[in-house]
Amino acid sequence: MASINIQYKGLTGLLNNLTIDDGQTMAQLRTAIIADETLNSAYYGRVSIHKNGLVKDSTDDSGTTLLNAGIVAGDIITVSADRNQASRQLSQEMTLDIAQLKRSAVGQPYSRALNTYDVSTSYTHPQETNLLNLHKSMEYDADGKPVVRVRVAGGTVNIGTMPEVEVKNDVGNPLNIIGTEVNPFGKLVLSVDDDTVQHTSTNRRKVSNYEITEFNTFQYTKDPLIWDEEVTGTASSTLDSFEATLVMSVGTTIGDRIERQTKRVLPYIPGRENEVIMHFKLNAQQTGIVKRLGILDETSGIYLEDDGTTYNIVLRKTTSLGLSETRIARANWNGDKLDGAGPSGITIDFTKFQTMVIEYNWFTGHAELKFILDNYTYPFHQFEFNNSQDAVITNTPFLPIKWDIHNTTGAAGTHTMEISSYATLSEAGQVPLGVKNTVTTPLAGITCTTAETFYPIISIRLRTDRIKGIVLPQNFQVAALDNSPLFYKILLNPVLTGATTWNTYADTHIEFNTDATAVTEGDFIVDAGYIDPNGQGAKLPLDTVSAFQVGRENMGTTSEIITIAAATGSANKDVYASFGWIEVR
Repeated sequence: MASINIQYKGLTGLLNNLTIDDGQTMAQLRTAIIADETLNSAYYGRVSIHKNGLVKDSTDDSGTTLLNAGIVAGDIITVSADRNQASRQLSQEMTLDIAQLKRSAVGQPYSRALNTYDVSTSYTHPQETNLLNLHKSMEYDADGKPVVRVRVAGGTVNIGTMPEVEVKNDVGNPLNIIGTEVNPFGKLVLSVDDDTVQHTSTNRRKVSNYEITEFNTFQYTKDPLIWDEEVTGTASSTLDSFEATLVMSVGTTIGDRIERQTKRVLPYIPGRENEVIMHFKLNAQQTGIVKRLGILDETSGIYLEDDGTTYNIVLRKTTSLGLSETRIARANWNGDKLDGAGPSGITIDFTKFQTMVIEYNWFTGHAELKFILDNYTYPFHQFEFNNSQDAVITNTPFLPIKWDIHNTTGAAGTHTMEISSYATLSEAGQVPLGVKNTVTTPLAGITCTTAETFYPIISIRLRTDRIKGIVLPQNFQVAALDNSPLFYKILLNPVLTGATTWNTYADTHIEFNTDATAVTEGDFIVDAGYIDPNGQGAKLPLDTVSAFQVGRENMGTTSEIITIAAATGSANKDVYASFGWIEVR
């Protein structure tokens, strides 16, 4: 037997030299080629050796020698492989191995310095082949950074050492990682500060609906039934019907001032979150011009103030020593100051319309002030009194909404602030919870001396020592003693003649009158109707959907009056009546 030199073209396509004894078998030639080419033998499968168009299957041929097969020195042998590997992954790995070996051939035009590949995982998605491409299983944030979607099915993820990560909420905003804590069940919990998941001041997640309890927009009038107005000097207010806003202005005289305050105070139930939303424009700052808005009166409240040079949050209270105000300048707000340097990067512009929210729970000593910008709520300051103060946050939770502009120095020119609208909201609605009370006329009734003339039958108002009380009229009765037909009206702020005695009724917010002798219609007819003989004495409900409440006049110093008036078809008829209400205590 003789040693011969042959050439073979392997799976790489490279032409390689091989020295072998011609007494070796075809199967031994296959083995020698595999060893020389350095590829995985499994890649070859059933290998056929081609010579001059003649195909010899070498896989199982262990009996035919190279000499018998006619292979001599100088022959070129071509090797082919069966690419039907056991799986798609193995086929892909075979292709990578062949390409890597080929690109390692120094001196060849297809040689590459970076000729090795890296397969980081052997995972094969069972269904979606596109997800084998990692980039197709990723999402990308606004900065173009990839975010891998991960699902853990029926198990837990344990991380021994937490790497540096960035946690974002569902809208892509980074979250502040507060730390870790152990929950009541002994589980380690990663805590993040996410303002998109809102909680009440009692730490309940906000899942209940907020119900609007009162609102106002300036469409047609300055709404004198809702607002009380006090003007000093040359100040004034003007309705802009095109913009549906009320423009409050002061002139150049020192002391010029205009204040507008809701006649009704905000209802409040302990444990329920209240919100007040205000839409306004403060306009340009001017030294000496003070502008205020919020929930407040002369004795108590929380409000935003433009003092002419800076913006403040003010907490107002009355103590045994008199009026006390805690004034917090913008630089000391404990939230986003909205000066461009805060977490949002936003600079608020008070020469444009803004929407401010005051959220408060007197029960928990909590109040938070926010602005709504770009459809997102940005808290800029909050008060927390529980476990930190030895007093309640304000003297009372029953406060009106108030707007105020004041020329304190005689600053030249005309200066304005504009009011658009407001709404008050209560967590889970405003069910009229409280104490129910009723007053009645004397048993003898009230005589309607002249036929077809309205007489005051019974009137109610807030007591002066309970002027901030919440009284919600619920129902009334009116009838003639002899069952004669009659007409009735419920009047808001009528002019009463001869109303000399106002009786305090038990431990209530109300005092009532039955000795008035004449009545003139006042601001508004709340209700009116006719009662025939068959309907005498029936208890008639008032429409509570209208948020009917006994309000206040003269900037909260005097009460509104509500009167039941009646007229009979005949002279000298005796009429009796009752008035029922709920007091929120």
